[in-house]
Amino acid sequence: MNKTTSVSVIIACFERAKELQRLLSSLKKMRFSGSLEIIVVDDGSKNPAAIKEAAQNFGCRLIRLDENSGPAEARNIGVKNSNSEFLWFLDSDTEIENPDLLKNMTKLLKENKSLAGVGGEAAKINKKTYSASLHPLPNWLPLTKYIESNKPFEMHPQFISTNNLLISKKDFLAVGGFSSYFDMCEDQDLCLRLAHLGKKFLVRHDTLALHHHSPSGRDGGKFWFFDNAWHYVLNMHKSRVKILFWHFPYLLPILPLLDLFCSPVVLIYQMFFTKRRSSDLLKKKSKSSLQSFPIFIIFNSIAMFLAWLTAGKLIIKSFIRKK
Repeated sequence: MNKTTSVSVIIACFERAKELQRLLSSLKKMRFSGSLEIIVVDDGSKNPAAIKEAAQNFGCRLIRLDENSGPAEARNIGVKNSNSEFLWFLDSDTEIENPDLLKNMTKLLKENKSLAGVGGEAAKINKKTYSASLHPLPNWLPLTKYIESNKPFEMHPQFISTNNLLISKKDFLAVGGFSSYFDMCEDQDLCLRLAHLGKKFLVRHDTLALHHHSPSGRDGGKFWFFDNAWHYVLNMHKSRVKILFWHFPYLLPILPLLDLFCSPVVLIYQMFFTKRRSSDLLKKKSKSSLQSFPIFIIFNSIAMFLAWLTAGKLIIKSFIRKK
């Protein structure tokens, strides 16, 4: 007799009651014969009543945190309260359009033991739906690859964002869960540690969830850096230096050289080949009005130089600790 597939859906939520309701409604339309528990972690929302109502209406387990702890800690708490074989991380502003999504994902993960996780982000741009995945260069500046999702495809990225990621709870616990050291990129850090288990990640046309990139819930707490473009790029560059420090420390001494070589590649790609520029996506994510693409590039250049200083400080601290 086959064991029933059990999945815990972990949704960290800060504000976004309407977005949460849309996501939960889409989850209820899925065709999934296994055991499913939905855990909503209210990460210190200022309007908890609306989050509570949405969770109760759909029969979810609700965990309320008194203070905003950030997505890493909120998801870890959700996992601690889970009881399933698999963990399905979803952002509160995602939506499930394919009713067979979870069935497809669990089947892939159970049949292929070389996989650490499956999932992927779908994005709607100019009325077309694309798979949107980040592919970092050696300096960890990303190129976003867009593939039309109406045709079969599959790829193996270095990581999958936690707006839609299914992994086994056993693997999650083996690497120690999410690290609150990261303000952003905590999902990238988790996937890099999962990759150390000798496994890879899979994104396919039938494993995608639609990500709306809602600006709601980004104007306070741990998401303070979405209040303007400067804070965002500053934190983005700081976070990529942290990723390099923890996973590719041998690259930190040559980071300026890597940036001088890779940054023009990213700029040219953003100008001529991408479906959506980073500055346009940030405008969609943020409630604040943001500057034009040229100003965004200037901010990135300044933040990049400051990232070199941060890298130097980390190298010195690491050297002192070894002595």
